[in-house]
Amino acid sequence: AQVHPRLQFMALAEIEGVAGVGSGTEGTVEMEQLALRFMGSPQFVVEAGMILPPVGTYASRRFSTTNPLIGAPDAYHVGYPWGAVASGRFGSWDYRAGLVDEPVIHERYLPEPTSRMRPALGMGVTLATGFRLGTSFTQGSYLNRDMAAAIPDGRQWSDYDQRILAFDGRFGHGHSELRAEFSLSSYDIPDLPDPVDGKAGYLEVKRTWHPRFFTALRVEWNDYAIVRLRDDGTWFARAVPFWNAEAGVGVWLSPASMVKASYRRDRWEDPTRNGYAFALQFSHQFDAMRWFGQGLVHE
Repeated sequence: AQVHPRLQFMALAEIEGVAGVGSGTEGTVEMEQLALRFMGSPQFVVEAGMILPPVGTYASRRFSTTNPLIGAPDAYHVGYPWGAVASGRFGSWDYRAGLVDEPVIHERYLPEPTSRMRPALGMGVTLATGFRLGTSFTQGSYLNRDMAAAIPDGRQWSDYDQRILAFDGRFGHGHSELRAEFSLSSYDIPDLPDPVDGKAGYLEVKRTWHPRFFTALRVEWNDYAIVRLRDDGTWFARAVPFWNAEAGVGVWLSPASMVKASYRRDRWEDPTRNGYAFALQFSHQFDAMRWFGQGLVHE
């Protein structure tokens, strides 16, 4: 909602419901994004609250109507950390800098982190219309305070840092779009003398053949660090390589409705983990503010 010419309020809730025969209906509502944005000028915009992560570029197009495929890159989970970020643009250069309370992780590979503020920085340059290159960085703790009993004497769970240096690129020409991300990560591990390093990256291509019809392909390769605390109190940490690819087609049924179909396959170091999936997705977008009348929106 535009509550002032320079102030916006943003809220995003995720609603899930499960209906079963004889068991009624169960549902949950989870707040994902809740933030205020102050727009002082194109060179200085501040956003505070539950915000999009400043590291990486996939989060800004995570919705089903902006993601050309159904799946998402596997390198990191799109979350909404608490924090504050300043951003802006000076000519062809853009920047973002702030503090957030969560690391950039995928919950399948790393422990659930305890909230703790950390810096996050990013910058980019637009070399030509539709052609941008960028980089971002963050460093801070990534472990959980409940793991304190497994931390060596004299150290704290928050002494072990995650470091991520990410690069991104975007190129568009005519009806074709190309996007890519690549990141280098490093994790301090209790009881291990050296950090465990990881790498992750993907290349995504989208082609619009008709205003209502497009195809897309995403190929991803990860050498991702997995960190686990075993039941016996010892630590497991190593980089595990795998790759995956997803191909799909999409059709806009109307300006607000879309249907997509895709096929995804992955290949691991351990062949027993290999898998594939077919998926079908229908999306419809609408403006919920219209339900409450235009009186809530400042014109």
